[in-house]
Amino acid sequence: MLQTRQAAGAFSAMTANAFTEDMEKSKEAGMDEHLSKPVDIAVLERAVRKYLVTPPQKKMRDRQPRFTR
Repeated sequence: MLQTRQAAGAFSAMTANAFTEDMEKSKEAGMDEHLSKPVDIAVLERAVRKYLVTPPQKKMRDRQPRFTR
């Protein structure tokens, strides 16, 4: 499950509209990011990583055994 830094989640707009006023409208509508088409994969990856939170790693003693006999 993906978790985001914000409790309600991150919302991104992906649209062909790339003008400044389009980006402002997206922000006003509650979007956290505005990505325009054609998608630049590096920009998309940065946007996803910005809001992605890695779950804390469990300690070895907290893990369930993978195999049982």
